[in-house]
Amino acid sequence: MAYLFYEVHLSRNEEMARDRRYVDTFLVQLVCDKHSDQRYDCGNSACEIAMRTRKAETVAIIGYKAAVRVMADNVPTNRAKAFKAPCGCLAWRF
Repeated sequence: MAYLFYEVHLSRNEEMARDRRYVDTFLVQLVCDKHSDQRYDCGNSACEIAMRTRKAETVAIIGYKAAVRVMADNVPTNRAKAFKAPCGCLAWRF
């Protein structure tokens, strides 16, 4: 199975998202059957996984989420240790 990779951007709102200083960027790999099912919105699933990496109190202030699919051959290979969601999907913070 080819896993799906997404670059996810999270910010407080769309206006703040225009300034990279206020954007948290993640690389998310959808591994589990539920999140990688392409009949559903995989971009939204990637945002959900990225949100799980944040502390619970900061999740509520995220008002802007965007996910763009990344082709597997464009995925950085120098990734640090990943956050592993309970479902098995992975996220790296950049």
